[in-house]
Amino acid sequence: MIPISGFIDLNMPMKLTGRFPLCCWVRCVRWVAVSMVVVTSVFFPQQIIIAGTLSMENSSSDKDRQYRFAQALFKEGRFNRAAAEFERFASFFPEDPRVSDALYKAGEAYFKADQYQEAAIVCKTVIEKDPYAPSTAKIYLLLCWCQARLSDFDQALVTLHNLLSIHQKPAVQDEARYLGAWIFIETAQWPKARAWLQAITPQNRERYHVEALTTELSTTDMIPSKHPRLAGFFAVLPGAGHLYTGRYQDALVSFLLNTLTIWASYEAFDDDQPALGGLLGVVALNFYAGNIYSAVNSAHKFNRRATEAFTDRLRHRFPVRLTLGPVDKGGLLMMSIDF
Repeated sequence: MIPISGFIDLNMPMKLTGRFPLCCWVRCVRWVAVSMVVVTSVFFPQQIIIAGTLSMENSSSDKDRQYRFAQALFKEGRFNRAAAEFERFASFFPEDPRVSDALYKAGEAYFKADQYQEAAIVCKTVIEKDPYAPSTAKIYLLLCWCQARLSDFDQALVTLHNLLSIHQKPAVQDEARYLGAWIFIETAQWPKARAWLQAITPQNRERYHVEALTTELSTTDMIPSKHPRLAGFFAVLPGAGHLYTGRYQDALVSFLLNTLTIWASYEAFDDDQPALGGLLGVVALNFYAGNIYSAVNSAHKFNRRATEAFTDRLRHRFPVRLTLGPVDKGGLLMMSIDF
């Protein structure tokens, strides 16, 4: 028979294990386990502390190992893999103080891998968390670089304005102004480029070669150009508009096509063939209108090529590269300029 105890429900089915129910054995095991924990904590507290410390050290070691691995990939030029590892570090160890730097390095790695959209996404993620943190200055600058490479110049200028309104350090302000000047150079807005350069503080003007670059920008009036309206006016005589813009082969083709179609239409009417003459007249009219449109368009192309040639000359004389330099206790995205 099963002994009756106040701790056992008579209605609960029980399996005998020797002379005691299974539930009694389970309770005994639990009490033994609790007793061992209590005795260990009382008589061996130092061992418990050491075990916890080892666990923390292992966690710290994992952080360092992950961060060093991402850095090694970055140095080797494996930028896509490095970006993924930096993002993984930020995801696995969100409380680590290096998270902001890791995300910045991820963005820089994407930038160096020419994945500007991904780099911009990483930068926006960091900025959204704390847009006013001192360490976000370099993130704003990197984001501006990405937007400029994506030809989103308007948004790049908005990013720079936000940076200028948040971070008041002269070094940060001058970096932003110099980058803004280059954005205006890329978009051929010469007066605005000069204005942003002149806003750079005196102590950094030599570093950014402000005087030399301003002198170059003062010569923009000498960039050769063609007036599109004048090209269209000259194109009243087929081929003359293309001659004005220096497209001599196009001028010859335009002159011949228009001359032949107009002459063919005239001959058809002269031979009393009005239907054929009308058809050829429509063709001649299309060629004539195309000649004027093409002349105007060639003037725009001439101006773009001349502007790009001037801008390329500035880029070669004042190369701008992405680097990282210290500012106080944080980091700053800097543009290294060779003169």
